Amino acid sequence: MAPPTENPWRRLLQFSTIGLEMGLSVVLGLLIGNYLDRWLNTAPWMLVLFLMLGFAAGFRRLFSLARQYQKEISKDNNDE
Repeated sequence: MAPPTENPWRRLLQFSTIGLEMGLSVVLGLLIGNYLDRWLNTAPWMLVLFLMLGFAAGFRRLFSLARQYQKEISKDNNDE
């Protein structure tokens, strides 16, 4: 259970940004890969590479947020 001093809206906003961060990292990888493919004439290799990097960046952020939340929960449980 959340401590009474914590704002519940803050936690809701943190979790609502997960989808936005995942989508933006994938779209950004897609755009960079597409631009590099056109510039270097390497289609579709840069697109695939940067698309995978975008997915990896999104999942890395997701796992980082989950780890942070797990540490906060275990800290709250130890305080009780």
